[in-house]
Amino acid sequence: MALLNLPNEILLAIADHLRSLSDINAFAQANHRCYAVFNRHLYAYATIKVDKLGFLWAVENERSKTVQNFLDVGAITGSDAANTIQIPLDIAARRGFPEIVSLLITYGAKAYDNMKLYCQAALAEAIRCGRVDVVKVLLDKGVDLEYVYEGGKRPLHLAAQTNVKEMIEFLFACGVNLYHLDQRNTSALHIAAIKGQERTVQALLECGFNPDFVDADGDAPIHCAARACRDRSTGSPEDKWTVINTLLEHGADPYLKNRHGFMALWTAAFLNCGVIIGGLLGYGVNPHGLDANGNAQEPMPLEEFREMVHEKLADISSHAPQVSHEGYLNCCTPLCIAAFLGCENAVKLLLDHGANPNAMDPNGEMPLHLAVRDKNCAIAERLIKKGACLESRDCHGRTPLDWALSFGGHE
Repeated sequence: MALLNLPNEILLAIADHLRSLSDINAFAQANHRCYAVFNRHLYAYATIKVDKLGFLWAVENERSKTVQNFLDVGAITGSDAANTIQIPLDIAARRGFPEIVSLLITYGAKAYDNMKLYCQAALAEAIRCGRVDVVKVLLDKGVDLEYVYEGGKRPLHLAAQTNVKEMIEFLFACGVNLYHLDQRNTSALHIAAIKGQERTVQALLECGFNPDFVDADGDAPIHCAARACRDRSTGSPEDKWTVINTLLEHGADPYLKNRHGFMALWTAAFLNCGVIIGGLLGYGVNPHGLDANGNAQEPMPLEEFREMVHEKLADISSHAPQVSHEGYLNCCTPLCIAAFLGCENAVKLLLDHGANPNAMDPNGEMPLHLAVRDKNCAIAERLIKKGACLESRDCHGRTPLDWALSFGGHE
């Protein structure tokens, strides 16, 4: 009797004793009948003997029919759910394959009682990758759009880290709460501002998010964007200015103070971020460090200032402002802090936009005196050229020359 004339049961018994996938594959290609008999056997063998590599390949390459063939022979059964269902589900969610996600969930629900938990993990992957179509499928399968992930983050917080406007709009249309805070007391808008995600910021604002919403730390999004200007891991300074500009266009107050009493312009001057300084000044923010009512920054106890520096302004110059005779921070205006820290670009921008080189801050400190104390000749020269008075006395009763001589500075 010819081999290919044997009953199917005997052919399958022979296939069971074959040692390699290539042998089974060769057997299956003998004719159409063998292919029909052995095709399912090939998938079962690959699932059991080849560590599901073929199955994962099919998922990664969006081969829906092949994925279903693997699922039909039990590709996702077993006690190790993290490997059998979570890995392929996360891959499909990240890649944006809604049909495969739906298949995996349908078959997975038959094998695992806690399938909803795996779907929540896949939801996070889909949101991070901006896969709105996958999120829609997962929502139909019952995921919770207010689920709390590690760090207190909800789906909207995850979406805020991306720059996918459509994801924000979809989540908002589904009714998510815009104002939830994570464990770091940060809202979705604050996260997007820090990351420099302008499209996300715009989407949140268009959904009705208050541009001046203050988080539990007393910061508004404009403060967060300004202090993140030198953090290259979250985008460029230009990205941060684009975010600030978007906030301003939607009604954000450029004179809003954080809980320490500082405005965005002061922070930008502190960090010598010319893009944001120039942007704010070009927008019309006054260069003197006065708020909308004409009031200057109040002096701050040194310890409170140090707390702000270490918690909020980690990426700063190598030295911090000194203590005045009353124990307060010296530099309460943008020009004073820039002069003291040697931020020449900030000083230039402020002076070019009309900052008064002879204006005292609330402590009685003056820009030229601070530049001399910092032994910064370039800034001192720039201030003098802009009209800084060489005979003026600061709160210590000293002139710029007095300070220079006290340091032995002859330059």
